[in-house]
Amino acid sequence: MIRDRLGEPHESPLWEPYTGKEREVFAQWSFLHELKVHSVDYPEKYRVLSSYYDQIISCKLTPDQQILVIDFGVMVILDPADRPYSFYCRRTFYEEQMRQHEDSTHWLLSAMEKKGPIVTARDFIIENREDKCMRITYEGIESLYINEMLDIKMGLEPDMRNQAAGSWRSS
Repeated sequence: MIRDRLGEPHESPLWEPYTGKEREVFAQWSFLHELKVHSVDYPEKYRVLSSYYDQIISCKLTPDQQILVIDFGVMVILDPADRPYSFYCRRTFYEEQMRQHEDSTHWLLSAMEKKGPIVTARDFIIENREDKCMRITYEGIESLYINEMLDIKMGLEPDMRNQAAGSWRSS
């Protein structure tokens, strides 16, 4: 594959002869291909996340091939292949965890097993709750809130959660 030879388009010096647009288009294509292969058991992941192909900076599998790391700049999506959910992480939190755990994503696996409540996309939209790492579930009613949460987090849509809650209370 091209990426195996040249590396990541926004990281490898081998991409320097190519224009920024060519790098961007390859990163998008690579993301869609990697996501499709990775999410074969959970097609809803592909349906939801593929709509953000034009926001992608990079996408790569962890060395154990179990977690797809999707970099959107301000945020990172960590997607375990064998689960019907992913994790949204603030970029700063993700980088801090990777430094602390010597570039291993095993900290994510322990987060998956965390006892107690984990903030979800539904919690983010309906209850206005937020955390540095939130679960995105692609099954059931939870899936209804994913796009709205990601749109807000990527700055594609304004965050109207507080305004909406205030208008309901004053009615």
